[in-house]
Amino acid sequence: MAIGKRRATYEDLREVPDTMVAEIIDGELIATPRPASPHAWVTTVLAGDLGVPFNRPPGDPDGPGGWWLLFEPELHLGEDVIVPDIAGWRRTRLPVLQNVAAFTMAPDWVCEVLSPSTVPLDRGPKMGIYAREQVAHLWIIDPILRTLETYRLDGEAWAPAGAHGGGDVVRAEPFDVIELRLARWWLERPTASTARPGPRPARTAVATSSARSPSMWSSFASRAGGWNLERVPVADPSRPRLRRVGFSCLRTGSWRGRRSRSSAPA
Repeated sequence: MAIGKRRATYEDLREVPDTMVAEIIDGELIATPRPASPHAWVTTVLAGDLGVPFNRPPGDPDGPGGWWLLFEPELHLGEDVIVPDIAGWRRTRLPVLQNVAAFTMAPDWVCEVLSPSTVPLDRGPKMGIYAREQVAHLWIIDPILRTLETYRLDGEAWAPAGAHGGGDVVRAEPFDVIELRLARWWLERPTASTARPGPRPARTAVATSSARSPSMWSSFASRAGGWNLERVPVADPSRPRLRRVGFSCLRTGSWRGRRSRSSAPA
């Protein structure tokens, strides 16, 4: 960070829109876009793979348990504010999960899922922070290359513990008492057949009623490929005296129309 540059504060972080992931690293505010579907799918499946057996008290009959596993927890580690994709604390270190917005205790395990915009951050300063805070285990997953890298902390540096990919079935510490099937983590790559656009959907109309329209709306349903389309009034905030008409859809084998009273202003 350049000398004399103002260090970011938590108030700065609070101003970042919810559509971004905001972190403060070495005094710099860093905002990255929300992840795309390959990233989101990996985290969703992994959270299920690990959560079912481990996210429970130790000695639970349905799994080894012994962990608190959280999705995107906010960590306040020294002056740094970071958000791993998934993090876990052993319940022997954290017996009770408090009702807090952020955690000051470093996790025992973190997982970072790479997105194109976060690779330099995840493989650079965030790895350094986790080592500094003595996080014992780190996983890095690349959903595009379909790889899993595991690391264990050796003193103050990361030592590779394993490298896997594709359809491997692995036992990865610290969760090596179970097998993980990596093929479940990856989105199917599009093929020539799946990449072609499908048939164009049936066209639907959107009508607009003015303030002179009667207060009774004529609701209708239309049969279109097994779907019922029902017209419903929708408020238009940009024109308070008008209401747009949208459609709610219901797949069914039959259809019927009905009249409904509108809440539109007279």
